[in-house]
Amino acid sequence: MIFENEFDRELANCINETAKGHSRNCARSAIHHIEMAWEIKDIDPEMAVFRSITAEEEAATAVFLALKERGY
Repeated sequence: MIFENEFDRELANCINETAKGHSRNCARSAIHHIEMAWEIKDIDPEMAVFRSITAEEEAATAVFLALKERGY
């Protein structure tokens, strides 16, 4: 994983250790999209932007699914 700081690494670890079900899959997918966007940003900036937007959508979905799974 490509992370700039300790907070990002801890957040990814927290997702892997505590998240469950579909929300976990969405959160991990968001991380994957950000990693891929970062790798291709200089080669194909348009695709990197698309991947970043997709990551944001996956992250939002993960939050709402986690809330739903916890009964909110």
